[in-house]
Amino acid sequence: VPSDMRSLTGRLTELGVLVRRIDGFCKNKQARRGLLSDALVGALQTELTEYYRLLALPDGQASGPCEAIMGAGEPADGAARYPLTLHSLTVMMMEPLATLRVLASLVKACQGLKGGMLASRMHAFLAHGDPQVSTLVRRLLVAVLHPWYSMLCRWVQTGQLEDVYHEATTNEGVPAESLWHDKYYLRKNMVPSFLSEAQARKILCTGKAVNFLLHVCQDQPTGPLLQDSHLEARTVQSLLEADRDDTFQQFLDQTYQERNRRVLAVLGSQFKLKEHLQALRQFLLLGQGDFVRHLMDVLDEQLSQPAVKLYQHSLSESVAEALRTTNAQFVDPEILERLEIKLLETNPGDVGWDVFSLFYRVDGPIASVFTPYSMSVYLRLFNHLWRAKHMEYVTTAAWKQQTMNRKLWTRDVPECLPVLHQCDILLAEMMHFMQQVQYYMVFEVIECAWAELETRVDQAQDLDEVVKAHDDFLSALMTRALLDPESRDILSELRSIFDQVLRFNEVQEKLLTQLEQTRAGGGKQQPRSQRSIISEAQAAVRVISDTYQKLVQGFLVSLSCHDDINLQGLGFRLDFSEFYNLQNHQLRSSMTFQRRRKSLG
Repeated sequence: VPSDMRSLTGRLTELGVLVRRIDGFCKNKQARRGLLSDALVGALQTELTEYYRLLALPDGQASGPCEAIMGAGEPADGAARYPLTLHSLTVMMMEPLATLRVLASLVKACQGLKGGMLASRMHAFLAHGDPQVSTLVRRLLVAVLHPWYSMLCRWVQTGQLEDVYHEATTNEGVPAESLWHDKYYLRKNMVPSFLSEAQARKILCTGKAVNFLLHVCQDQPTGPLLQDSHLEARTVQSLLEADRDDTFQQFLDQTYQERNRRVLAVLGSQFKLKEHLQALRQFLLLGQGDFVRHLMDVLDEQLSQPAVKLYQHSLSESVAEALRTTNAQFVDPEILERLEIKLLETNPGDVGWDVFSLFYRVDGPIASVFTPYSMSVYLRLFNHLWRAKHMEYVTTAAWKQQTMNRKLWTRDVPECLPVLHQCDILLAEMMHFMQQVQYYMVFEVIECAWAELETRVDQAQDLDEVVKAHDDFLSALMTRALLDPESRDILSELRSIFDQVLRFNEVQEKLLTQLEQTRAGGGKQQPRSQRSIISEAQAAVRVISDTYQKLVQGFLVSLSCHDDINLQGLGFRLDFSEFYNLQNHQLRSSMTFQRRRKSLG
């Protein structure tokens, strides 16, 4: 057989190989694992049917009369048969061969894929430089995308997701109470490549919004929510030609805004989202100052007892009294009903101040914003802020007790003047420290983050943005309040300082009680006994003072090395007179380095 004949025969036999490969893919039911795979098989079978129809033409040319080849206008006497040669057959099969090669390449590339992955793989073939190839692939892709497009339409219209083969850009399978966060989420490997990340997120968020309104808020959608007939008129081509046809993008934006605007409106008006945010700020972040102060006054005696002696009902009555006698009484009763008492797990030696906390109960739609995790963060923040507020309360009470009786003690027991002066100096240091820490917590930690949260919530386009703003708010509070993992050592130093404040308060209370007993007895106590009491108190105050100053110096060093400029600023305010700076070489070196770094920055 001549070589040219073998070459032509090889080309023609390739047709059979390609057809068998494509037909085998279509008949392999195990490889067909979804709606898009079935649609691809249907499109391939349509192309094969067209190929079989073309095969009938050469067969008729080889066996039919001359008229069948020459056409109706040719002479009837042209009865001679035209022989069908390999050359002519090869020429006739050139275009079908090119088509089959493309189809076979698609079959090989899409083997084992489904859903968005299959669509993405086919979409990559549109970048082919041959316009005939890209036209063929586009025709196939349009046919393949019809099931996916119908699913998308139902999702953004009614929130229904009929995804038996898990081919959608979302996945479901968790209880309805966790609908917003867990029931639906993007499966990134199933997002077709012709959809941008922003489009995929909007599609997800739009369907979630419809489901959230129906199943969580029990809000029946209005007409426009269910009737978007012009969506069906949008063709799949608009998805593939986003650079030239933005009709789908316009519709998606409009639908997304309508659905999510409704969600935010329902949460804001019917379920009082902003009121709940404000309540958390007032009570768990101690923003309601008069309530917090009065609560500490009425709870002081109870919380000073061992934690095991606390009674829930007694504490609840005290909290209710504080609510009734302060401006908190004007808060919505529905909000106040959610405020509860929570006692933490007790450890040996704990007093009431260590285990008492307030808790805000959330349920219903607002639980999508105030998740269990975020409420646990609020609990940690409350405990931290409550402890710092307690330290300020303790130092203020100690100063008040000293000031009220100083003249009487110095007149009746003049020997106590040196130790009282010693207490004055240490107490002044502690009060300055606590006031600066409290100022930092309130204004630089909470107020700044709160202002940003309010702005972001007002500008939010969907519930995801509200949740993200709230999560970022809590994250900022945790970091600036030294509750993040990176600040564990600094927090430990701060709590050690708090412990010294409590130790000093115990020593001073003991001293003042003994002085009051001496004064009430008319100074009849033995001089030796008085000197013993005073010297013992002086020694205890001196030890506490030395320990306290070392802890504060270490705390200032840690603050000066922190990356957060707000915490560095707290360090400057705590040592504005450079009192500690002059006593600690390490602190002096660290502060000098920070000033140089700031000047260079």
